[in-house]
Amino acid sequence: MQKRNSRNKHLKNYFDVLKENIVVNDTIQNILINKGFLDVSNLAKESFVSTRQLERLFHEYVGITPKKLSNLIQYQFLWRDALCELDFDVISVVHKYGYTDQSHLLREFKRYHSMDIHKARRIAFKDVGNIQDVFVKI
Repeated sequence: MQKRNSRNKHLKNYFDVLKENIVVNDTIQNILINKGFLDVSNLAKESFVSTRQLERLFHEYVGITPKKLSNLIQYQFLWRDALCELDFDVISVVHKYGYTDQSHLLREFKRYHSMDIHKARRIAFKDVGNIQDVFVKI
């Protein structure tokens, strides 16, 4: 009984300090809808706050800047495409994700994945005989 009360008290404290902000939530939703392609100034304009205020809110509620979150989301969509598209080609993806050149895309990918995209795909598909078998099971 004492453990349960302690656990409930801990959960209550956790949810009491859990913060939420409408501007931050709307901005995160906007970043996800646009797959991380909007720059911070446009995000701020759409949220009717200054760029600096948006960065302060993100730092307080999320812990990272809107730009870092946008970069992470872009990386996630890129990685998803690298895994799901059978005829994945880095050069065609450069323009799709708004990178200036192939080296910029590869450098950004390596920052989050700690290896280049070709090696990451090889490791991901190492034990997969036929990619269609993977997607049929999912």
